[in-house]
Amino acid sequence: MLIEGLGAALATAIAAYIRFGRSNHLTKIRLGVAAIVPHAFGLALLNSWTQQSTTMRPISPVTVLVLFLGMLAPARPTQMLAAGLIAASMDPLGVWIAHLRGLATPALFNTFAMFYPNYVCAVLAVAPARVLHRLGRHIREARALGSYQLVERLGEGGMGEVWLARHRLLARNAAIKLIRPEILSDGARASSADSSARRRQRPRSRHPTRFGCSISV
Repeated sequence: MLIEGLGAALATAIAAYIRFGRSNHLTKIRLGVAAIVPHAFGLALLNSWTQQSTTMRPISPVTVLVLFLGMLAPARPTQMLAAGLIAASMDPLGVWIAHLRGLATPALFNTFAMFYPNYVCAVLAVAPARVLHRLGRHIREARALGSYQLVERLGEGGMGEVWLARHRLLARNAAIKLIRPEILSDGARASSADSSARRRQRPRSRHPTRFGCSISV
């Protein structure tokens, strides 16, 4: 129960950090990919904690973990391959720990041969990771607005959406309003410009606000 509890606590902490942390998306992706290793280690310990057959074993749940992460995390293929191979090696490591604990274990070569599906899945996980990484890059490019990168949608109204954006070079955030194309008539442009000017004149405004951006929503 200790191993299961530690695994659940680690998964919860990582999920909370990815959801609420202020780090950029690349850091969160790297953390999510790296987290596969301690989870695989926990599964490997469970697989070899008691006496097991020295000639044949069922397919390890580490294979499912590696493939599942490959289909979810938009990481670089090289990062996914490295993390997958390390995670695949946790089962042989668990067998070695069982050997140190005095349990009967197979020879080194037989151990790696027994867990070869782990390594096959680590290689297979690169394919969905490559697709997700390419899609993620396209999405980030589509969400880029000049010098700003759209981060999170703050609200939506009749004229469009308001997004929290982060400047690529300057250490500051901005609220950017994306107006629907059909609203951007001449009258709407003038009204938006007047509203934007009034907001800029307020002395208590701490963040730049950019209006009049046209985007299909």
